[in-house]
Amino acid sequence: MNITIVMDGRFEWANGTAYSSHMAYHPFVERFLRVFDTATICARAYDVPLPTGAPVSGPRADFLRLGNYRGAKLFVRQLPNLLAALWRLAGSRDPVLAYLPGTLPIIFGFMRLVRGRRLFSLVVADPADQLQRGALQHPLRRFARSAFIWSLRFLLRRSSGAMYVTKKYLQERYPAPRGKQFATSDVFIGEQDITTARPASAFEHSPKILTYVAMMAQDYKGHDDLIHAFKIACTSGANIRLKLVGDGPLRAKIEAMADGAGIRSFVEFKGKVAHGQDMIDELDASDLFVMTSRAEGLPRAMVEAMARGMPVISTNVGGVPELIPKECIVAPNDKEAFAKKIIEVIDDAERLSCLSAQNIEIARYYTSKKVDQRIQNFYRFIRQESQSVR
Repeated sequence: MNITIVMDGRFEWANGTAYSSHMAYHPFVERFLRVFDTATICARAYDVPLPTGAPVSGPRADFLRLGNYRGAKLFVRQLPNLLAALWRLAGSRDPVLAYLPGTLPIIFGFMRLVRGRRLFSLVVADPADQLQRGALQHPLRRFARSAFIWSLRFLLRRSSGAMYVTKKYLQERYPAPRGKQFATSDVFIGEQDITTARPASAFEHSPKILTYVAMMAQDYKGHDDLIHAFKIACTSGANIRLKLVGDGPLRAKIEAMADGAGIRSFVEFKGKVAHGQDMIDELDASDLFVMTSRAEGLPRAMVEAMARGMPVISTNVGGVPELIPKECIVAPNDKEAFAKKIIEVIDDAERLSCLSAQNIEIARYYTSKKVDQRIQNFYRFIRQESQSVR
């Protein structure tokens, strides 16, 4: 039995092969192959001269490229071919898993139902947050937000099974039928990647390094708010530096923000950092993980930072309250409150050490072995349900 996974993920494409830093054959695709005979990943992939990730395809696994568009104009131009490909996929008698929300997976979800086939869903984010005011600059934002919220609720109510990356947040907003809901995460943390809690002495130095790990591709990641909050904290006397890990089309805009705020010499743009030891080294060399995102499901980068004993300050989005204590959480878009929270904790070594220990214990819930067990339960459910209607 083959399983097809339809998503809006951004993959790299070189020499006829798809690459990804965190959705590569190992460990992402291999997980499907423990339950299914073969797997097909269907998503967009962009041409790059030198890929930075690892191959997605491999033994018993293929990649089907669904266009390479960026923006509305290219999407409309490629739409006829995209619709034709999705319609063919929608008719398959084998199980299909749609990563929701996302333009292509939502379109596919409706096609799947129209063709009378079962739809299985993985809910990774909340469109109400992703498309809120300030998270996206587009004249049709309000219409798109309402359409995506309604579509996600509609599809989840009719899904034959759904897995959520949160324990309860997304389930409450977009419920699938009772008895068909599963909770897990797409975080991949090896037992060997979890360190010991950092002692207070580890924080008794200056300047402190604040780190944010996020792609620079969407406004909802909140880099603008972080730049402003960082400036406020610096102006208030905090001896801090900011490290931004990630890359994307918005990088030049974010760098210009740092220049305009007069803090460019205090901000280091690391660019894209490979997952694994390179990322661990960056996290280990940092003191505080900060996240000013306006929309998340369950932030993978945050859990990875927690596993390295990093204290965290974050906006109140998605499943964040399931990860860190409320005293470390700030309302989205409140730059002043975020800066105040940084100032409040940054020089309190004992408090930072206590948060380090708490975060490590939470991160243990997301080790690969435990997550894999929950994921496999869902995949086995998909296979069993699909076999029952053959």
